[in-house]
Amino acid sequence: MMGSAVGLNPIQALQNIAVINGRPSIYGDALAALVQNHPAFGGIEESFDDKTMTATCTVWRKGGTHHTQTFSQVDAQTAGLWSKAGPWKQYPKRMLQMRARGFALRSQFADALAGLITREEAEDMPVEREVGGAADPA
Repeated sequence: MMGSAVGLNPIQALQNIAVINGRPSIYGDALAALVQNHPAFGGIEESFDDKTMTATCTVWRKGGTHHTQTFSQVDAQTAGLWSKAGPWKQYPKRMLQMRARGFALRSQFADALAGLITREEAEDMPVEREVGGAADPA
């Protein structure tokens, strides 16, 4: 259903949307594809500074101003992500890129994304407890 809401066909939705911690999320490359297919899409530029370990993503709507978002190693350390096992250790540059991209695209294309966040970001969120679940047997 979420895929249909953002314009993905059923196969694309199955391949690119994951439910993580009870919330639908989308892979970072599919997030970019959704935005690039939006009629108001003006452009996107991404870069990476190896010296400062900072990913930058600039996106704009047709006729709109450029919006730039960065995400650095320092940002990841502050968020408690840099020392996390898994992709943050294996592919740190890619993870920084996905975080900058996700923030930039969501800021400028909330209408196209209908509240979707990137899978990469959803995986880094703490697991929420069930509210109103079964009573504690203790």
